[in-house]
Amino acid sequence: MKRFVVLILAVLALVALWAGGWHYVAAQITDEAERLASADGVTQPRIACGNFAVSGFPFHFSPICKNAEIAANDLTLSVTELSATALFYRPTHLQIFATSPARLTDAFTGSAHELRWDSLRASLRLDGDRLARLSMVGNSLVHVDALFGSTILGTADHAELHLVDADAGPETAGTALDIFARVEGAEHEGFEIEHGEVRLDARIIGLPPLDLLNHPDALRLWQMADGTLTLRGLEARAEGVELTATGEASLDATGRLNGALALASRGIVERVDGLSDDPVAALFIGTPDAEGTYSQTLSVRGGTVFVGILPVMGLDPFF
Repeated sequence: MKRFVVLILAVLALVALWAGGWHYVAAQITDEAERLASADGVTQPRIACGNFAVSGFPFHFSPICKNAEIAANDLTLSVTELSATALFYRPTHLQIFATSPARLTDAFTGSAHELRWDSLRASLRLDGDRLARLSMVGNSLVHVDALFGSTILGTADHAELHLVDADAGPETAGTALDIFARVEGAEHEGFEIEHGEVRLDARIIGLPPLDLLNHPDALRLWQMADGTLTLRGLEARAEGVELTATGEASLDATGRLNGALALASRGIVERVDGLSDDPVAALFIGTPDAEGTYSQTLSVRGGTVFVGILPVMGLDPFF
């Protein structure tokens, strides 16, 4: 009998400990939401909710932010609802869901754009202060100019983005991420794009820890870690149009861009009015071969863009 009582007391103590731990973590999530809502929106983005709650007791955490508003300088992003789910025993792995639509407004230019979708979800997995993986997948996407009425600018059947922690070798400081993206079934009436498809394969090395990505000197920290962005491949295709690109970019100690970009295109010059008659555009696009494919290699040294040995324009430093 005494053993049975001891067992019951142990179970009750475990339940109380579990419940206390859940409510403690839920309170921490709420405190973090309040901290983000009190940010100034300039030095740090402000993320506010019309209504915020944490549910999911006892096995998972499900924070729900209704009428979410993210403000950064002149830009404001409004989303109908954002929600996430993380298991109690795996809090660093989040499943994130967004309810259509999202509206982006720019107070400086006065523009307003809206993105609608049938489904949009993400999976975020952290490893300490590193991003282990972020995957975002959306279906039936619609881009709308919402300044006056609702004008559809473009659509896509499917889009996805993946950021994956990469092992760039012990000689590389900071975090390395492989970047993969894909868009399928893209349509754009203004550019006469039909059945478009885009594939991106890139890698960025030297990223600072996650808690420093929003630091005012994040780009400087990236440069100090010998940060490099490598475009391993960009392929964009649609009916009658094709574009491919590879390249690499980095910053010098003064924040000026260094890099190279190899471009090949077909059908773009014929599609865009006036492009073939623009001498500056011709420098960047190159000359066509016998099959009508335009090729050009651009280089940037110390913030100056070169076509071959000819300097064509200067770029402002990034910091």
